[in-house]
Amino acid sequence: MSNINQPTFFHLTILYIVLSSLYFMGFKSLLPLSINLTHKQSEHSIIIDLITLFVGCLSFWYSIILIFRFIIRRILSYTDWIFDNPKSPSFKTKLWRLSSKMFLNPTDQKLYDFQTYLPKFPLQKLDKTVSKYLLSVKPLLSKEEFDRHEELSLKFLQREGLELQKALVSRHKSTDNYVSQYWEDFAYLTAGRQTIDPTDDTSPNPGLMLNVSVSLHCPFGTPQDFRQASRAASISHLQMCYRHFVQTEKFPPFTLAGTSVPLCSEQYRRLYNTTRRACREPIDQIMCYPSAMNGYIVVYSKGRYYKVDCYTNGKLVSPKQLEKTFLTILADNSPVSEAERMLPSFTAGDRAVWGNFRDKYLSSGQNQENMRYVDECAFVLVLDTEERYFGKVS
Repeated sequence: MSNINQPTFFHLTILYIVLSSLYFMGFKSLLPLSINLTHKQSEHSIIIDLITLFVGCLSFWYSIILIFRFIIRRILSYTDWIFDNPKSPSFKTKLWRLSSKMFLNPTDQKLYDFQTYLPKFPLQKLDKTVSKYLLSVKPLLSKEEFDRHEELSLKFLQREGLELQKALVSRHKSTDNYVSQYWEDFAYLTAGRQTIDPTDDTSPNPGLMLNVSVSLHCPFGTPQDFRQASRAASISHLQMCYRHFVQTEKFPPFTLAGTSVPLCSEQYRRLYNTTRRACREPIDQIMCYPSAMNGYIVVYSKGRYYKVDCYTNGKLVSPKQLEKTFLTILADNSPVSEAERMLPSFTAGDRAVWGNFRDKYLSSGQNQENMRYVDECAFVLVLDTEERYFGKVS
């Protein structure tokens, strides 16, 4: 039963073969949508019967899909189990647990199998949102300040809040998560787009200050004689293996600890071959590139960029081969241009300035080709030239 919520054409084919066999064996009365012929049996009438039988199987098969999708969505929409006492749950929670065991079995599913079944992100009523806001700021404000906030909140409920809530209700009906796009556009992609002068009180607000760069670093507390190239090769190989598992959806859906409730896995599509591209205005862009066509990484060392292919004849390169490549890169002492060495410094400044520079100087010719390699790579690996050792934190 755990796999019925993901029916395939294989199930449809089996159903059609079984019903067709019953048809030719003479059990027409047992078949749904069977045709009782009043005229002499002919080849033409048999074809019509089989076509009708196929349409009936298709309708039945699709109806089962819709029914199970509805049941699974209802199961995943139930949230009272979070607040129930685990030792003495309510009857609804007991029924929910039984239904979860029957219909949810993430270990038999692929990574994205439950994406279409996840319930919509809930939209609270406006008065509840405002009351929670007041409750959260109350410990931070004096009595006079809180009274002022309460007064402004009441006015907001009666004026602007009504129109904004209508807009949210409309958006909530047309999308599964009405928050995600707002968060991505106005909290993530707008961060860092304005230069802040700490001495100027009128300096524009840059949005939320977030650490949004996805990165991985591995101190491991390893001995000093453990070579950087060996560590980098092992990590790169493991990352490319993980990337392959994400591509082929070999992971089961991730679930809440101790339950079979699946979590949203949508962001795993952006783990690799994805970059945040700086634009002039108004916000940056998330660019995702085909993983199958870009099975390489970019290595940055001593101010130079290297493209390193991680596949040979369709097979993943071994860690030993990667280590040899990284050792060659670390041993490269050829001259590097100042422009290439300083290029990453633009990413630390204003995003609009970086976007303008990129459009002006890196959007044509060889420069555009080089930037394309950096944008579309699986990930960027940085090999430091200075030795760093991370000991245990006391």
